[in-house]
Amino acid sequence: MLLLLNVALIVPVALMVRQMKPVSLTLVPAISMAAYTTFRIVMASIHLKKRKLSSNCLVRLLRTINFIDALVAILTLQNTLIMVISDERGLSKMLPLTAITSGAVWLFILVLSVLAIRRGVRQIKGLS
Repeated sequence: MLLLLNVALIVPVALMVRQMKPVSLTLVPAISMAAYTTFRIVMASIHLKKRKLSSNCLVRLLRTINFIDALVAILTLQNTLIMVISDERGLSKMLPLTAITSGAVWLFILVLSVLAIRRGVRQIKGLS
């Protein structure tokens, strides 16, 4: 199920890369969004590190999903800031950067998911 959700992330990531989702914000809400996204990343990273201390498989999975959510928030923030700050000429120049970072984050999410699934399968086999 987790891998299916990650595959479903391809569509919104592709929309963000191509700047097809219009953003109607000013700079102040975009900066507020950046502060909140930074907070989410810090807290998700702390929880991801603490995940190793938990013996409960569901707690580990929820902390992984929380970190994945924070990574997607980075992509959303990147898209928002590009749309708010750039003009029409600047949008086309940002396409390679957006594509590379979106692909890298998606691959990192995929790796995290596969590792979480492998750990869960090992834990289930160890209980049997």
